[in-house]
Amino acid sequence: MKKSVLTLILLVATCMSAFAEKRITLKPEGELYPIAEKDALEEIKEKVAGLDLEKLKMKARESAERQLILRSEYQRACENSTFSFYPVYTLEVDIKDEKGNVIYPKGYTFNPLDYMPFPFTFVFFDGSSEKEVEWVKKNFKDTDGVFLVTTGGNVFEVAKKLERPVYAMNELMKKRFLIKRTPSIVRAVKNYLVVQEVGIYDCGNKKQKNKN
Repeated sequence: MKKSVLTLILLVATCMSAFAEKRITLKPEGELYPIAEKDALEEIKEKVAGLDLEKLKMKARESAERQLILRSEYQRACENSTFSFYPVYTLEVDIKDEKGNVIYPKGYTFNPLDYMPFPFTFVFFDGSSEKEVEWVKKNFKDTDGVFLVTTGGNVFEVAKKLERPVYAMNELMKKRFLIKRTPSIVRAVKNYLVVQEVGIYDCGNKKQKNKN
């Protein structure tokens, strides 16, 4: 085995040496012709040059804005109210160690707050309500660690008004934070999530009801 490997190495070294000393010359077979097709990169450049990039960007922006226009499905908070819940997460796949042994099986449930801190504050509000937008602007301007989440309105326009990033409510947030009314503030206290509904609306004698 060692002899065959040594022979192969010597053969490769001999061929490389022969090329280096120009003792082996490779000649093309048959006639050569110039390439008729355009260079792919040049063709792409020509096509891009003929496009109206500003118009394309405008269309892309309009499309994105249409997708980020939300209609709030939440009731208005007529009074201050607070509730808390124990967040639970269910594993969708098996968690294995480096040897392939299953440490936590699929379907295992746990509270993430038992294992890691949650130093953030989430503010949920209806961006289509001027009253709620003004409330956010007054109370959460340039606040670190605070995420603004709109449940309604045009996300781009709301972000412009508040002059800071605004996120769109999505299905995962709906599932995780259990928001019932807006505006609401969500914080972690120990291993619980606390939802504080802020009653900025004057609803008269009507008491707010839980929405099932």
